[in-house]
Amino acid sequence: MLALAVGVGANAQTKYFFSPEGNGDADGSSWENAAAGEYLGASVAGAEVGDEFYLMEGKYAPDGTTNKWNITQGVIIKGGYPTTMTGTNTDIDYTTAGQSVFSADLDNDGKGDNKDYAFVYVGLAGQEGEKKDGQFYKDAPLTQIWGVTFRDGARQDGKYWGNMLFAKHTKLDLHFCKFINNIAPEAQNNAALVVWGSQVRVFDCVFEGNRSPGAGSAVLIRARESNSSNTDEAGGALNNTLALFERCEFTDNATTGNYGGTLSLADTGGTLYMINCTVTAGTVNRGGVIALGGAQNDGSNAPQAYLINNTFVNNVGTDKDKWVGGAYRAGQFSTTYFANNIMVNPAAADNYNSNKSVVEIQYGTCKVQTAGYNIFGTMNLNGAGVTFAATDKLTTSADDVNTQEKIFGTSVLANNGGFSQSFMPLAEQATSLAVADLQTAVAAWNMEKAVTDVMDLTVDQRGYKRAATTMSGSVDVNAQAPATGVENVAANAIQDGIYYTLQGQAIGKDFQALPSGMYICNGVKIIK
Repeated sequence: MLALAVGVGANAQTKYFFSPEGNGDADGSSWENAAAGEYLGASVAGAEVGDEFYLMEGKYAPDGTTNKWNITQGVIIKGGYPTTMTGTNTDIDYTTAGQSVFSADLDNDGKGDNKDYAFVYVGLAGQEGEKKDGQFYKDAPLTQIWGVTFRDGARQDGKYWGNMLFAKHTKLDLHFCKFINNIAPEAQNNAALVVWGSQVRVFDCVFEGNRSPGAGSAVLIRARESNSSNTDEAGGALNNTLALFERCEFTDNATTGNYGGTLSLADTGGTLYMINCTVTAGTVNRGGVIALGGAQNDGSNAPQAYLINNTFVNNVGTDKDKWVGGAYRAGQFSTTYFANNIMVNPAAADNYNSNKSVVEIQYGTCKVQTAGYNIFGTMNLNGAGVTFAATDKLTTSADDVNTQEKIFGTSVLANNGGFSQSFMPLAEQATSLAVADLQTAVAAWNMEKAVTDVMDLTVDQRGYKRAATTMSGSVDVNAQAPATGVENVAANAIQDGIYYTLQGQAIGKDFQALPSGMYICNGVKIIK
């Protein structure tokens, strides 16, 4: 047990099992002998690349000497396992599993206690506050976290350094995680998740009830340095942050500031990808619940956003005097790629003759490319030379506003299958877009390999297989639910090189990024 707690790298074992209270011999060798949760913080801090940690559901406290989590890069943490687990079995269906909780409310008084630090840090060891270290995420080993709830963060110091989870110059994949009730004090701009000079890919996650006075409440994305000018030693601009959100839900995240009520990509901050996501009930003063920053005056290092198969519903700005871009706002010189999205508000919040647009393309220097089949509420283009595809459905008059009621009827956010909640569009809103045509159009956008390796446009937000002719938005009402059982999955898995769990959940094409377990690919069972 001492070897496990002090430094797991000294042990030949690379898989460790934990429960909140510990079981049996508590040496971490199996579920029956799971180590106690009080040792998990020190264990992950002292781990080596490739070590794997498996956690039963329940609450876990951080390292007792630091009161925070310092997670070694290159490890795998998988939580949410039920108390009925036996042996060293690690199979799990995350659509029905529990969660392992990392809460910053250490004294159980309902308030976060991480006053001057990010509660969870993944990055260069001992470098959380450093502004210049000359390193990039490209050299970092991939860290993976599955089935963990991050909640109650309340950092009171360290602007932009993360309220709950700070990812700095690292590669991090998050699967089936939740960020809940992380509330930054009024003095700081700190999102629940801050991505800083990193590659962070987020799959099947939920962001709900997070708050910040500005610059994103759920997610803040920044480039290598802490300032927006972001230049290297030779004066050249750096644009090295990649943030992917696939099959995620963002609900009731808010800021009292002007940009990024839910998510903010800072000036010169990098590239944002959102695929099969639902963004709803977000609030911002003005400048977009999802806000894309601008670039330097010469347009170099301009941020980019790729938005594919998303649903934005009921996201509003509170400023009554300015065009606010409630759902989405793009800054100067930025480029936005739209394909197959729905961006609408309730009729009461989207009057064609008012100043409360759903989408704001803020400057004439902005660029917009569309692959079509987008459904937009009101838009404020500010003179930008934007050409939309003939297959986009635009609001063009006060008599024909695309509203939430028109597109979704009485549909509300609900559990419609999969891990996260979603909206079900009316069947008559089907747009007759062939999935193959969508894939072809998006391929021309030349997206980064770290995205295309794991991106799956053949499924919707729930992980259901889209119909060959699919619908706009994150949910296809005609999609087929995944089969259950190994035999059914093996027989029905699409021949597309995508790996599936035994429950039929699509989790990407990168075999090396998967933790140990059994998977289905091209109808064949594969053990890693």
